[in-house]
Amino acid sequence: MLQLHPEPLTKNGQDFVVLPYAEFQQIQELLEDLENLEDLRQAKAEQKDDPIYSLEAVKNILFQSEHNWENALEKLKTETPENQAEKIKKLFDSWNQSNDEQEQKATLEIIQSVEKVAI
Repeated sequence: MLQLHPEPLTKNGQDFVVLPYAEFQQIQELLEDLENLEDLRQAKAEQKDDPIYSLEAVKNILFQSEHNWENALEKLKTETPENQAEKIKKLFDSWNQSNDEQEQKATLEIIQSVEKVAI
């Protein structure tokens, strides 16, 4: 528990309290922790309907994604240099878009345009 040592002070008819600086810092830290807790609770409430994935499921998704990228890159190696440059440019252009959903769709389209790659 936080122990405070306030010193009451009255100035121009108003009551104030003076605290040692270390105690003031402790209060500030506690307030920051409280704000962080409130932010966490709000974020959890906003995400309450979002799907939950186990660590194993996330590992599988990442492994599959990495494998698909490797396949796409291998297939890209067989393309003509002009086609390679065009597809890579499209991919990088899609990454510069500010909308995540559009970026994901564009990336998916480019990957799927390479034969025999499934996402």
